[in-house]
Amino acid sequence: MLSSTLPVRLSAPPDAGADTSPMDQQAQLQRIAGRILAISVGRGALTLSTLRSQPTENLRIAPIVIAGKRGKNEAILKLDVSQIPADALTWPEFHNGCAVGLQLKGYPQKGPAPGATGSKALSPITRDWILYHYPAQPTPANAGMLFALGLQGHLSALALTDVFRFMSVRHDPTTIAILLGLAATYRGTMTAAITSMLSLHLAAITPAYPDLEVSLLVQTAALIGVGLLYQ
Repeated sequence: MLSSTLPVRLSAPPDAGADTSPMDQQAQLQRIAGRILAISVGRGALTLSTLRSQPTENLRIAPIVIAGKRGKNEAILKLDVSQIPADALTWPEFHNGCAVGLQLKGYPQKGPAPGATGSKALSPITRDWILYHYPAQPTPANAGMLFALGLQGHLSALALTDVFRFMSVRHDPTTIAILLGLAATYRGTMTAAITSMLSLHLAAITPAYPDLEVSLLVQTAALIGVGLLYQ
């Protein structure tokens, strides 16, 4: 029910003839697209901490499929993405990656291990595991998974050089994931290094860098991060 990887069944309107025009089919698919794109948020809540982390296994982020099938032969109809804004899929893909990351049931590398022992003990989310799962070409989905790891405290495994590497790609979803993820990981600690990183993305706090172009979304994330860090 909460899968966004399979085409949905399209039903013909009661007053429609045997065949509907491609334009009508696209309009129907666009109406359903909003529901498809929102599924990952519910899936993240439903599957929270249900997957044991395996350091040697690759965690795959399944793509969002915006398509429908109709008729007796179940012909596949894909959404014409040229009819929607270019960035309309950015944040749904971000939340899709976040839902995958929230499935992990591990403990922070630098945090206390749970009481389980032996084969049932949880594996830590290590620095190598995080770096392995982030591609050279950043995507919103991988940024979402970074954010999920931060929400669970796993970004404490990263070194400052790793953080700089993530931030240097100038990819807004990744920057937002790192800012909010680290703020959540170090919530309430008032850590100086995290404070400096957040401040660099707030023009009101760091007026010495007037030429630094920071999007409004990134500034908003940094401001929320300050609130978390000093909660």
